[in-house]
Amino acid sequence: MNRKSLVIIMFLLVLFNVQSSLDPCLAQEAILFGPPGFVHSYYFLRSEDDTPGLELGVYVEFCNDMLQFVKNSDDSFEANYDLSITILTEDDHVAAGSMISHKIVVPTYPKTKERSLTNFISRFFKLDFDDYRLIIELTDTETGKKLRREEAMRFADLSSAQLYTNDFIYLDSLPDDMSTVELDSIRPNLLKMIQEQNTDFGAMIEIYPKSTLDSLTIRYDVSDMADSVLFYQEIKRIPEGSRILLTIPLSDMITYAGKYRIGLSIVQNGSEYTKESRFTVNWTYWDLDEMRYHKRLLAPLMSYIPEKELKLLDYKSQEELEQWFYQYWRDRDPTPDTEKNELMYEFYRRVNVINFHFSVSDIDKSSWDTDRGRVYLKYGPPQNLERHMSDLNRPPFEIWHYPDIDRRFIFEDRRGKGDYELIKIE
Repeated sequence: MNRKSLVIIMFLLVLFNVQSSLDPCLAQEAILFGPPGFVHSYYFLRSEDDTPGLELGVYVEFCNDMLQFVKNSDDSFEANYDLSITILTEDDHVAAGSMISHKIVVPTYPKTKERSLTNFISRFFKLDFDDYRLIIELTDTETGKKLRREEAMRFADLSSAQLYTNDFIYLDSLPDDMSTVELDSIRPNLLKMIQEQNTDFGAMIEIYPKSTLDSLTIRYDVSDMADSVLFYQEIKRIPEGSRILLTIPLSDMITYAGKYRIGLSIVQNGSEYTKESRFTVNWTYWDLDEMRYHKRLLAPLMSYIPEKELKLLDYKSQEELEQWFYQYWRDRDPTPDTEKNELMYEFYRRVNVINFHFSVSDIDKSSWDTDRGRVYLKYGPPQNLERHMSDLNRPPFEIWHYPDIDRRFIFEDRRGKGDYELIKIE
């Protein structure tokens, strides 16, 4: 057994007596981590009356934990915030905007610390086809602290004769009638995540034909991160108007957690337009009580396999890989005389946790390749976690403290996508 193997065993077992009593349903980690504290997105549709221009919807969600609550005389708790949405032209003129002031009242103190995205705001604007800058600013009126998000928006001129689409919009439940859609009638899944099984989760996208006279060939597929195609469909359609709404039910075709990709190709009159989008399924990754070999079990393990051994895996058959996998864990079983391999159980329990909490749909990496995922796999949950709302000069950051090993890890969400990068170890 080499040094790397010893390292993983040592750190996985440091907190094992604490971890083994935790519920696999991830309840404790849900309190510790939860979803990103603040998320936003925007979606557009071509103007319904087909006049030049577009309809833009801006959506914001954030958790109570982002704000400072104060106790009222009736023992309830109250927080107040201002949310501004500003859309600037390239020369910094205000094209549109909105200011929202709101009060949140919750009955108990634990509600003030909730990490679920309970606060939802949406605003809608009519714009010309152009390039813009979107600025969203959340201000906690109690503390004056601010969180600011800024990004460029570029919209092609859909009034010209070209083949185009808007962006994929993910919904927790596809409506029964999807013949038309209005931005103010939907609540998009901004995280692009399926978090519960047995739902009607799906995606939709509007297609804007180059011509209403020629038929289109629409092809789309859904694949996992290993590029295994789970579903493929080809549709030929003659446009009945200037827009075609395509809906893709996703829940029925997904059987395991992980990252997925939708690929779309549209061909009309010699022109082709392609688009792709990623989404995440982050329900429990493995049934820990029925651990059977699957090739997906190898992916989170790769960083812990000795380099020489790793190279040999490329030449093994599926049967040989399965034998190797079970032998790998038998060699590292801290209690080989018992039926349960505690080290393997704990490792994949942690994979469940990081897949559920640290997967980010918009980045091309698995949860175990994120910085927080790597630290969690190695050290387990922090004994103390500090979460900080960003101010004008700093994005959101987290400090994970492990007193037993005298280390602190500082992570920062620099891109505002929920992918916290490790910036410092103390």
